Amino acid sequence: MKISACIIALNEADRIGEAIRSVRECCDEVLVVDGGSTDATADLALKNGARVCTRPFDDYSPQKNFAISEARFPWILSIDADERVSPALALEIDAIRKSSLEDTHDVSAYAFPRQTYYLGRLIRHAWGDDTKPRLFHRDRARWEGELVHEGLKVDGRIRRLTKPLYHHTYRDISDHVRRMDLYSTLGAQKLARNGRRASFVGYAFLPLWTFFRFYVLNAGFLDGWPGFVISALSSYQVMLKYLKLREICQRGGDAVP
Repeated sequence: MKISACIIALNEADRIGEAIRSVRECCDEVLVVDGGSTDATADLALKNGARVCTRPFDDYSPQKNFAISEARFPWILSIDADERVSPALALEIDAIRKSSLEDTHDVSAYAFPRQTYYLGRLIRHAWGDDTKPRLFHRDRARWEGELVHEGLKVDGRIRRLTKPLYHHTYRDISDHVRRMDLYSTLGAQKLARNGRRASFVGYAFLPLWTFFRFYVLNAGFLDGWPGFVISALSSYQVMLKYLKLREICQRGGDAVP
């Protein structure tokens, strides 16, 4: 079987090269969909052997589905620019690629564990279990969801692989805070479109619950200082989302695109 690696990117010049190089040995093509980068992302993708398509970024699911539509081969390996296929996972994927059709005919997708690194540390607890299907047949899976929380809907059997996908998340705390501002805005807009109203519970209780869930229930405290930062900033992002929802409601919803 033949595999297209699909990577969406927006201003990822410092990361795109490593992402491409991590998949070259286990895929038959690498496609990068650039969302309108103002840095050298597209040029570096080309220099690293990828084919580049451009689509103005509007949301994650449509961007990833566009990548699927542009891919040359029926099997898709979908990763983000801040992810790397580990050498061991690349060997697993390559073995599947070289297997017979009889070995894969009843499988729609392959899931594998994702190891997330934050502030220089592997996060084992705060963000919870992170096993996701990322290798799939284009006719049996599609990205769904909107505003950050996209997910792959798979029709059929999912087989689990054992080796990890590396996720090098926020570059530093400043990068984390910048993206929190974006994600909280998108989240507030989604709530407003769904008819939700701001409430004291939203911007007072839910942030406290979020911290408790990440730090205590998920045992984020076992991740040390990074686990505390994740829990605290996740709580703050929830509060921002509901405060921004309050602003949207006060303006009569005119901030919702």
